[in-house]
Amino acid sequence: MFTKIGSFLVQSCNGRSFVLSIVYGSNQKKEREVLWKSVILQNNEPGIISGDFNTIRAFSESLGGGEPDLDSMKDFNECIKHIEVVEQPHSDSQFIWYRNWKEKGLLRVLDRVLCNKKCFKSSVS
Repeated sequence: MFTKIGSFLVQSCNGRSFVLSIVYGSNQKKEREVLWKSVILQNNEPGIISGDFNTIRAFSESLGGGEPDLDSMKDFNECIKHIEVVEQPHSDSQFIWYRNWKEKGLLRVLDRVLCNKKCFKSSVS
Protein backbone atom coordinates (compact mmCIF):
# COMPACT_ATOMS: atom_id res chain seq x y z
CA MET A 1 0.00 0.00 0.00
CA PHE A 2 1.22 3.50 -0.65
CA THR A 3 0.82 7.03 0.70
CA LYS A 4 -0.62 9.87 -1.35
CA ILE A 5 -0.92 13.59 -0.82
CA GLY A 6 -2.48 15.98 -3.29
CA SER A 7 -2.59 19.71 -2.67
CA PHE A 8 -4.65 22.38 -4.36
CA LEU A 9 -4.72 26.15 -4.01
CA VAL A 10 -8.33 27.13 -3.38
CA GLN A 11 -9.71 30.64 -3.57
CA SER A 12 -12.84 31.21 -1.52
CA CYS A 13 -15.68 33.50 -2.57
CA ASN A 14 -14.34 36.24 -0.26
CA GLY A 15 -11.08 36.35 -2.24
CA ARG A 16 -8.86 34.69 0.35
CA SER A 17 -6.93 31.59 -0.63
CA PHE A 18 -5.83 28.50 1.24
CA VAL A 19 -4.20 25.16 0.48
CA LEU A 20 -6.42 22.08 0.56
CA SER A 21 -4.44 18.86 0.96
CA ILE A 22 -6.14 15.50 0.51
CA VAL A 23 -4.22 12.57 2.00
CA TYR A 24 -4.32 8.82 2.04
CA GLY A 25 -1.99 7.24 4.59
CA SER A 26 -0.55 3.82 3.90
CA ASN A 27 -1.28 0.81 6.10
CA GLN A 28 2.51 0.61 6.57
CA LYS A 29 4.10 2.68 9.36
CA LYS A 30 7.29 3.44 7.38
CA GLU A 31 5.30 4.77 4.44
CA ARG A 32 3.15 6.94 6.74
CA GLU A 33 6.35 8.52 8.08
CA VAL A 34 6.95 9.83 4.54
CA LEU A 35 3.45 11.33 4.63
CA TRP A 36 4.16 13.13 7.93
CA LYS A 37 7.32 14.66 6.43
CA SER A 38 5.39 15.79 3.33
CA VAL A 39 2.66 17.36 5.45
CA ILE A 40 5.25 19.23 7.53
CA LEU A 41 6.97 20.60 4.41
CA GLN A 42 3.69 21.84 2.91
CA ASN A 43 2.47 23.70 5.98
CA ASN A 44 3.51 27.30 5.27
CA GLU A 45 0.18 28.65 3.92
CA PRO A 46 -3.30 28.78 5.45
CA GLY A 47 -4.48 25.24 4.95
CA ILE A 48 -6.81 22.35 5.49
CA ILE A 49 -5.57 18.75 5.49
CA SER A 50 -8.24 16.10 5.08
CA GLY A 51 -8.39 12.39 4.40
CA ASP A 52 -7.67 8.90 5.66
CA PHE A 53 -4.54 9.04 7.80
CA ASN A 54 -4.73 5.30 8.56
CA THR A 55 -3.73 5.71 12.19
CA ILE A 56 -5.37 6.76 15.42
CA ARG A 57 -4.31 9.46 17.89
CA ALA A 58 -5.57 7.89 21.15
CA PHE A 59 -6.82 4.57 22.54
CA SER A 60 -10.35 6.03 22.66
CA GLU A 61 -10.33 6.10 18.83
CA SER A 62 -10.25 2.30 18.58
CA LEU A 63 -12.74 -0.33 19.62
CA GLY A 64 -12.17 -4.06 19.18
CA GLY A 65 -9.28 -5.79 17.45
CA GLY A 66 -5.75 -5.91 18.78
CA GLU A 67 -3.66 -3.32 20.54
CA PRO A 68 -3.11 -0.09 18.58
CA ASP A 69 0.45 0.70 17.46
CA LEU A 70 1.82 3.09 20.10
CA ASP A 71 4.71 4.24 17.90
CA SER A 72 2.32 5.16 15.08
CA MET A 73 0.11 7.09 17.50
CA LYS A 74 3.14 8.94 18.86
CA ASP A 75 4.45 9.80 15.37
CA PHE A 76 1.06 11.10 14.22
CA ASN A 77 0.54 13.20 17.36
CA GLU A 78 4.03 14.67 17.05
CA CYS A 79 3.33 15.62 13.43
CA ILE A 80 0.04 17.30 14.40
CA LYS A 81 1.77 19.19 17.21
CA HIS A 82 4.67 20.22 14.96
CA ILE A 83 2.48 21.65 12.19
CA GLU A 84 0.11 23.27 14.71
CA VAL A 85 -3.20 22.03 13.30
CA VAL A 86 -6.56 21.77 15.02
CA GLU A 87 -8.73 18.74 14.37
CA GLN A 88 -12.27 19.59 13.34
CA PRO A 89 -15.06 17.62 15.05
CA HIS A 90 -16.99 14.91 13.21
CA SER A 91 -20.69 15.47 12.75
CA ASP A 92 -21.55 11.76 12.71
CA SER A 93 -20.52 8.77 14.79
CA GLN A 94 -17.12 8.90 16.45
CA PHE A 95 -16.02 5.74 14.64
CA ILE A 96 -15.85 6.24 10.90
CA TRP A 97 -13.98 3.14 9.74
CA TYR A 98 -14.86 -0.47 10.51
CA ARG A 99 -13.82 -3.99 9.54
CA ASN A 100 -15.99 -7.06 10.19
CA TRP A 101 -17.74 -5.39 13.12
CA LYS A 102 -20.45 -8.05 13.32
CA GLU A 103 -17.78 -10.74 13.74
CA LYS A 104 -15.79 -9.20 16.63
CA GLY A 105 -14.29 -6.68 14.27
CA LEU A 106 -12.66 -3.32 14.63
CA LEU A 107 -13.91 0.28 14.76
CA ARG A 108 -11.52 3.21 14.35
CA VAL A 109 -11.26 6.92 13.74
CA LEU A 110 -8.96 7.20 10.69
CA ASP A 111 -10.52 10.02 8.64
CA ARG A 112 -9.92 13.58 9.78
CA VAL A 113 -10.06 17.23 8.84
CA LEU A 114 -7.19 19.30 10.24
CA CYS A 115 -6.87 23.09 9.91
CA ASN A 116 -3.73 25.04 10.62
CA LYS A 117 -3.75 28.25 12.68
CA LYS A 118 -3.01 30.32 9.58
CA CYS A 119 -6.33 29.17 8.17
CA PHE A 120 -8.20 30.58 11.15
CA LYS A 121 -6.24 33.85 11.02
CA SER A 122 -7.19 34.26 7.37
CA SER A 123 -10.91 33.90 8.21
CA VAL A 124 -11.48 31.50 5.34
CA SER A 125 -15.19 31.06 4.71
